[in-house]
Amino acid sequence: MVSLRTLFTRGRRAHAPRRRRVAVAEAGFTLIEVLVAVLVLTVGVLGTVTVFNTSRKLTSVAERQTSMVHRAQSELESLLATPYANLVMAAPTQSANPSSPDYYVTTLSGQPAFQYDPGNPSAKELLVVGTPPSNGAPGLTTHPLPWSDGELSGSIYDYVTEHTDPDCGANCPSSYDYKRVTVEITIGGNLSPNKPIIVSSFVIDPNASPGGGALTRCPGQVVSCCPNAQDQLVPCGNSLGGNGDTWFLYDTPVSAGTRQTIAGSHPTHATVASTGTCTASVTTGCPVPDLMGASAPPGPPPTLYNYSNEDITDSYAGGRVLRRDTSCAGTPTSTDNTKGEMWVTAPLAAQKSLTGAGGLALYTQTLNGVAATVTLCVAIYDFSPAAVKNLKVTPPTLLGTSAYTPPSWPTTPTALSFDFTFTATPVTVPLGDSIGVRIWAAAASTADIAAIYDHSSYPSELQLTSS
Repeated sequence: MVSLRTLFTRGRRAHAPRRRRVAVAEAGFTLIEVLVAVLVLTVGVLGTVTVFNTSRKLTSVAERQTSMVHRAQSELESLLATPYANLVMAAPTQSANPSSPDYYVTTLSGQPAFQYDPGNPSAKELLVVGTPPSNGAPGLTTHPLPWSDGELSGSIYDYVTEHTDPDCGANCPSSYDYKRVTVEITIGGNLSPNKPIIVSSFVIDPNASPGGGALTRCPGQVVSCCPNAQDQLVPCGNSLGGNGDTWFLYDTPVSAGTRQTIAGSHPTHATVASTGTCTASVTTGCPVPDLMGASAPPGPPPTLYNYSNEDITDSYAGGRVLRRDTSCAGTPTSTDNTKGEMWVTAPLAAQKSLTGAGGLALYTQTLNGVAATVTLCVAIYDFSPAAVKNLKVTPPTLLGTSAYTPPSWPTTPTALSFDFTFTATPVTVPLGDSIGVRIWAAAASTADIAAIYDHSSYPSELQLTSS
């Protein structure tokens, strides 16, 4: 028999190796293991730091580039607000540094020129070199200009070049069609980006028109001229074919029957919106369109009056204020007389079949003389006698609309003369009805405008063709 002492001794021996294994396992990392762990950790930390540092540098470059873009856009907007005649510059000197914008100053036909596209050697235009006129407005006199936003700084390079449009016809200016303004921004301190930021835009002479200047009168006719498809000057209403009827826009309510002499400045005529009670029986507050007729405003030139002198603090030469309204495809307001002007003819002595083609010569300017893009909406109507008396109770029949968006709107009183098509299908206006027109500035425009008319120096007129 095995004694209890023997069994106990054998049990202790059997468990001894396990206790030794546990003791070895609890002994910790060896020196080699610790060194390997430190190496792995170091490589990981260095990689993370490198990524963060690279990201920070990229972010800094992007922030600097954004600052340069904002500065370039601000400078371009400033130049676009400069009077067209003042966009001239002294000829810059070519730089030998390829990183400088002046490196691309060159000559063309022996005249100072500029390569506006650094990657295209053929993209060269003559510089508009000269002295700005003495009209109180700034010109491009310093080249380059410094810029700074507190943390970053650099230089502004402005260039004005002559651009000729190959698609412009015979009625375009004889020298060049319009100006190209190029702005290049560099950054100092050997910082990235090391290439300049470049922005540019075309600038149109606001005093230019399709007739080549202020409103061009056709020989022997008291009407405006527009170029037809062959670039020939013809009456605006005739440029698409047919016979043209001309009506001059008056500052006289149609209820007067004939044009009245303008006695002075006055509040806005209520031609589209009611000013009081307007019902079938009470018409004292109904809108009354203004009249348009075949006779031009008489001379000699009278004083140019203000046709919107109530609560209007904007600056403009005269005429009527037109605030921005809906799009040309939308329904214009019937609640605000500052957002549209309506004219109608006297009742027609015979029916008239309109072809859908027309022309408008409108003297106009932006309010406060700001540089802006404006879309002018033109709507043509058939007014029954009842509609002339009360267009709220008996609305006129809309025949069609059109839109005109020149590259820039005049900042001083200037004639815009253009053709338009208000409907693709000929329409007939019956005997006894009147033809009406409404104009307004579309909502997408960047400024309100003034319409100037009923003045011998500013004879705005509508033309429509008939078959």
